[in-house]
Amino acid sequence: MDYIIKKTELVQRTILTILSILATILLFVLTGQLIVSLIHFIKNISINNISIDAIFGLLGSFLTALIVLELIENISAYLKDHVLNVEVAVTTALIAVSRKIILFESEKESYEKLIALGIAVIGLALAYYLLHKSHSEKQKVLFGTNTVSKAMSKRRASDI
Repeated sequence: MDYIIKKTELVQRTILTILSILATILLFVLTGQLIVSLIHFIKNISINNISIDAIFGLLGSFLTALIVLELIENISAYLKDHVLNVEVAVTTALIAVSRKIILFESEKESYEKLIALGIAVIGLALAYYLLHKSHSEKQKVLFGTNTVSKAMSKRRASDI
C-alpha cells in the first residue's frame, strides 16, 4: 500500500511540474502578446480614435496573464509544501470572476449571469476577508504582539 501511495505522489508531482512548465510558457506567450498589443495600441492612438474595444482587449490580456501567474504560484506552493494555499486560490478566483465582470458584454450575455457573477464576487471577497482575518488572529495567538522580531511577525501563520 505504501508503494502505491508513493507512486501516486510521484505521478502527481510529475503532472504538476508539467502543468507548471506549460503555464510558465503560456505566461511568456501572453506577456509577449500583451507587449506587442500595447505597442501597437500606443503607435496607433489618437485622441479622436480611442477604441474602447482595444482597451478592453488589453485589459483582458493583462488579467488573463495575472490569473496564469496566480495559478503558477499556487502550483509552485503545492509542489514545495504539499499544501494548497486557499488564500491564493481565492485570490485567483476573485481575479477570474472580476475579469468576467469587467469584460461583460451586455449585448451578448444575460443580466442573470451578471448578477451571478456579482454574487460570486461578494462570496469570494467575504471568503478572502475571513481567511485574511483568520491569519491575523492566528499570528497574534502564535507570536503575541511585542515578543517576536519584526521579521518573524511578518511571516504568515500559514507558512509556519
